[in-house]
Amino acid sequence: FAHAHRVGQVGVNLAIGVKSTHLMEFLGRSHPEQSFHSFPSLTEVPQKVLGAVERRKMEVERLLKRQPAHVKIWEGGAIENLKEFLGETFEPIGFVQLGRGKKPELLEVFRHIESRLTEGCVLVFDEFFNYVGWQHQAVMALNEWAASAGYQVKYVGYHLSQGQVAVQIVRKPCSI
Repeated sequence: FAHAHRVGQVGVNLAIGVKSTHLMEFLGRSHPEQSFHSFPSLTEVPQKVLGAVERRKMEVERLLKRQPAHVKIWEGGAIENLKEFLGETFEPIGFVQLGRGKKPELLEVFRHIESRLTEGCVLVFDEFFNYVGWQHQAVMALNEWAASAGYQVKYVGYHLSQGQVAVQIVRKPCSI
């Protein structure tokens, strides 16, 4: 995605609830001096496909074996692992890739990471629009979170056919 250029400027780089870890793998190879953490969610695999969960587990195991030390793929639930990671480190966050999620899940992610987000941080949404009900999911979650938490964001890029969007934090709320 075009706005991955933000990687490497400030803080750690996260991928949360993503179906694919390809972007984090690519960026990790391009920026060996940075820290990358991917929190894929096994629960996002369609249950109706026989063996899909097992195939996803095998994919994660394969990825874990080939990653350099500065790229970590966390096994298990995305939210639980994200909370564990945030408890272990106090680094700011400079880049976040967000997988398709429902509004409550995305609001929970935002609540967990908001104190670590930096001005200039880029949030890339894998599926922001162009699917049934999109107006009530990521779009609404981003707008509600930014308004309630006092963040200002600007749209910096999109991929029309894929429904991806990149936003950049242009103002954080002042801490007292």
